[in-house]
Amino acid sequence: MTLTVALSLWVGGLVALTLVAAPVIFRTAGSRHLAGAIFGSLLRTFGWVEIALGVIAAIALSVQIATTSSLSTGDWLRMAGLALMIVLLFISTFAISPAMHELRPKCGSFDSAPAGPGEIDARLQFDTLHRWSERVVGTIMIAGLAVLTLTVLRRP
Repeated sequence: MTLTVALSLWVGGLVALTLVAAPVIFRTAGSRHLAGAIFGSLLRTFGWVEIALGVIAAIALSVQIATTSSLSTGDWLRMAGLALMIVLLFISTFAISPAMHELRPKCGSFDSAPAGPGEIDARLQFDTLHRWSERVVGTIMIAGLAVLTLTVLRRP
C-alpha cells in the first residue's frame, strides 16, 4: 500500500506539474522569463518531494521483496524501474536542474532576442539542458506508471 501511495504521489505530482501547472503558468504569467522562474522554482521544490517519495518507495519495495519467498519477473522489473526512476531523479535534481539554474541569468530575458554571442551560447546550452530535463522527467513518469501498474497487478 505504501509503495502504491508513494508512486502515485510521485507520478501524479509530475503529471500535474508538467501537464497542468506549466501550461497555465506560461500562459498567464505575462512573460516567458517570469513563467520560467516560477516553474523552475516549483520543479526544484518538487525535486525534494520526489526524493522523499523515492526513499519511501524504495523502502516499501524492499520490505515487499524481503517478505517474498521467491522473486518473480514482475518483482525484478519493479526493482529495475524504481532504480531507474531514482537514478534519473538524482541526475535531474543534482546535475541538470542546477546547471539550468546557473545558466539562467546568462541567457538574458527570454522575452526578447539575445543581446549578443554570450546570451546566444547560454540559451543554446539552456535549451539543450531543457530538452534533457523533459526527457528525464518523461522517462521517470513512464517508468513510474510501469512500476505502479506492476505493483497493482501483483496484488492478490
